[in-house]
Amino acid sequence: MSPEAFGAGITILEDIYPKSLSEAAASVYNDVCGHLSDDVWIVAIKRVCGRNTFFPVPAEILAAASDVTAEAHGVLTPDTAWRGVHAVARHWGQGMSVRDRFDNATWQALQAIGGISTVALAEGGHDISRVERQFRDAYRREFERATDQLLASPLPDANRLLAIGGSR
Repeated sequence: MSPEAFGAGITILEDIYPKSLSEAAASVYNDVCGHLSDDVWIVAIKRVCGRNTFFPVPAEILAAASDVTAEAHGVLTPDTAWRGVHAVARHWGQGMSVRDRFDNATWQALQAIGGISTVALAEGGHDISRVERQFRDAYRREFERATDQLLASPLPDANRLLAIGGSR
């Protein structure tokens, strides 16, 4: 990211929260978040300002950056992916193909836990929580793989996202 964008993001944080960052702390934020594109950085800052009541640590900004990037590029969040899988599993029947109902990341995570039958068969029992955790873990890996490649790229419609960045 550019030094100007980094400074603008830090200024937003310092204006919102009653804290100033030392030079050493600002350097850590830059080390951890410096790979983000300018617009991802600013939108992520606005996003955490809308969520956090305390000054965000770099990991919270990175999490927001991943969410913003995923949203902008059409990658489902783990919550959305699970809801979709769970809904399909409720109506699944033996021998039914469901591949066309999922994006690649969701499909890969679903395959990692044994497929849609694993979710469908767990639905009636106590295993659904365990299966959900397994899916979320597998999907988080796919989500991170997909978003990590996009974090340094400009957002597709940066002006629209900059305008709404703090509203989610």
